[in-house]
Amino acid sequence: MPQKLIRLTSNTGDGVFTGLFNQDILIKEDSEIALQSLSVERQSSAIVITNENGKIEFSSVGGADPLLQEGAISPLGEYDRSNYKDLLKNISSAMNRDCNLTTQIHEWGLQHQCDVADSGLIQFRCLLSPFYQIQKPLLPDFIVNDMSVEENVANAEELNVWTEFQAGEYGMWRESDTTTGGGSSEPLLTESYMYSTIPCTKSTGIQRTRFKRLNTNGGNESFTMGLVKGAVGLSKLQGASFDLSDVVYAIRARGHTTAMQYLTSAGGAWVDTVSPVNYSTAAWNNNLNDVLDLEFAQGGVKGVIRSQTTGTVTKTILANAVDFDDGEDYYFFISMHEGKTNCVLDLTGVTLDPFGVGEGASIRNDNIAPGIITESEIIDLPLFEDGFRPVPLTPGIKLDEQLADYLGFTGATNLTPINEFPEVQVVALNIDDEEYFLKQRIGFGIVAPDSFDNSYDSDTYIIDTQTFTLDSFDSYGLTAPERNAGSGGSRRNIIATIPVTETPIVGTGNSIIQYEPATQNYVKINNRGDMVVRQIRCRLLTGQYDNVKTKGLTSLVILIKEPYE
Repeated sequence: MPQKLIRLTSNTGDGVFTGLFNQDILIKEDSEIALQSLSVERQSSAIVITNENGKIEFSSVGGADPLLQEGAISPLGEYDRSNYKDLLKNISSAMNRDCNLTTQIHEWGLQHQCDVADSGLIQFRCLLSPFYQIQKPLLPDFIVNDMSVEENVANAEELNVWTEFQAGEYGMWRESDTTTGGGSSEPLLTESYMYSTIPCTKSTGIQRTRFKRLNTNGGNESFTMGLVKGAVGLSKLQGASFDLSDVVYAIRARGHTTAMQYLTSAGGAWVDTVSPVNYSTAAWNNNLNDVLDLEFAQGGVKGVIRSQTTGTVTKTILANAVDFDDGEDYYFFISMHEGKTNCVLDLTGVTLDPFGVGEGASIRNDNIAPGIITESEIIDLPLFEDGFRPVPLTPGIKLDEQLADYLGFTGATNLTPINEFPEVQVVALNIDDEEYFLKQRIGFGIVAPDSFDNSYDSDTYIIDTQTFTLDSFDSYGLTAPERNAGSGGSRRNIIATIPVTETPIVGTGNSIIQYEPATQNYVKINNRGDMVVRQIRCRLLTGQYDNVKTKGLTSLVILIKEPYE
């Protein structure tokens, strides 16, 4: 049973192997073909982002024609397979940085994301996070309030998130004053605290609380509200082991006669700011107690303190967090230092990352609409619009042609069609614990029609031939409608599939594909009678039948086995 060995080489860079021979190659009827080996350096697709092609025009709300917002990708420079995830993150950040609840309240809660879908295609999505009311009869499942007790912290107390501290009055409080801190020493943050297991928004939103009671004259810390960064910060919250060296931004009160303080970096120094104005029983009955916000907007976070006296609002804007990474996860916490006799909070809410981490989701069935949140009577206090948004989502996205082509939107700059996600029904509770229902639009998204080459990580490759008709079949549809319908399978001229793990080339975005099967698997050539060829053409394709870019000289070896005589 004789067989022929045929080596094909190529330096065209497109994964196509075309062998031209100066003599006839006889292929007998009923011959079979197999892959012997493959050696390829896969070329990473690259794009250089400049001030010109790095601009993104888009609209979330207010109008898709004309587009009202513009983001700029940063940093500029070259992106290839080695850092394409950075590019997608930077695209997301560019869009989120342009959202602003100060000038566009309708953008509150909207977060944009550019990433790779399960299909390997680039997708743009925008999801809505409600302003979650934390203080309610049923504790949200993303809030943990007893970790200090669970971890056996000295003098630990479970933080009461929404329970009576006196007859008919509810709020956030601990039972007794801290036994640590006060005066010149720092209080222990982990004695009595709560935190969120889902990160705060990466776009536009607020983490908010309000004075319900602040009785002490000052000198001792009353409570601290702040943020920790990333998986390390969350781990320390979960283990009741965080301290000021982990806190990247915070505001704290120190009684009502002493200036409040804030810090802007982990391990940084506290800075004095304004003193509390309204904090008493009389003020809460008038819904005018001071409101403290951590405001996420335009790629940063800062503290904002609002108070009102005789119809005049005082808005104190604190300095931004230092070295804030707008693509990173940040988790909020509130630590109570003084007991319920001296310090109680209410009106606590938060805007979460709608794409979620772990348990995260855009719309959660345990959400309570902002009935309690809207009780403040402070003029111009930003208030979240619930599901009945007066300004509907009006999505639109426009990319530079070079960037669009790179991401798989070939030949398109205005990305269409953009699909709005369906409305979902949310069960809500009012202040009297009465249920009511509202609908919220989750958001919108669009998926690129063409593959994004750099997202195709170590997977199955295909070797096919355009010279022979082979007895091989594939169920993968060649068009999107066929694949969406679970159809489109047909005969293909596949010599072999290559389930190989690529080896990255250090210092580049390229990788090496080397493959030699332990056993040759022969496929029948459907030639009617003997045939003579002088040209053999094969291709290296991804598992989705996209071309593979290569670098330098590539080599493909096939075997052709003649039938038994």
